[in-house]
Amino acid sequence: MVESNVYLVTGGAGFIGSHLVDRLLQLNLGDVILLDNFNDYYSPLIKQ
Repeated sequence: MVESNVYLVTGGAGFIGSHLVDRLLQLNLGDVILLDNFNDYYSPLIKQ
């Protein structure tokens, strides 16, 4: 049986996550799974 590495990147659509995904793909170390919720919600407390 052949083993393969699988990398899960949370926040993969953000700045840091997207660069990490790019680098993992360049290194060809295994499969990359990107997880992001693309939520535009923010807390009303931040606005205050």
